[in-house]
Amino acid sequence: MRTRPISNRALARMSGVSHPTIGSVLNGDRYADLRTLASLEVALGAELYPARMFQRIRAT
Repeated sequence: MRTRPISNRALARMSGVSHPTIGSVLNGDRYADLRTLASLEVALGAELYPARMFQRIRAT
């Protein structure tokens, strides 16, 4: 959302995720579940959850 101007409501329309949920996730009031993350990634065309994070954590 930082790289292109898009509102919470526009993202909600694009992703099928409610705008209150998007607002809560962005504010850090709640964690996004996997379905929400996947929907937002598809709508934004961007990876939100770092790839192979588990492998990097496990290696430390």
